[in-house]
Amino acid sequence: MGERKVSINNLLVLRSWLQDNIDCDSELMFAEGIDSNSMIKVIDKVIKIADIPEAKTKGGNWREYYYVRDQPDYELSRVEAMHWNESLRKAKKLLS
Repeated sequence: MGERKVSINNLLVLRSWLQDNIDCDSELMFAEGIDSNSMIKVIDKVIKIADIPEAKTKGGNWREYYYVRDQPDYELSRVEAMHWNESLRKAKKLLS
């Protein structure tokens, strides 16, 4: 059986379905201690990972320093940015 990739849209549909079950008082238990609320928390974290921006250079004389859109004052070295972006691409590839 081949590896199946999960899209963000599929996760959003699953999240909505789980929330509907909770709202209708028909919450699901997936395993011991893992219910619909637990699954929604995990899905929300995965969706946040998919929305993380790549590190970019500030340009000009600042080509050796990189930043992430949400934290422009936090500087990354070129090597740190390279690792950040590679990890991000791998995580997003798993979600595509």
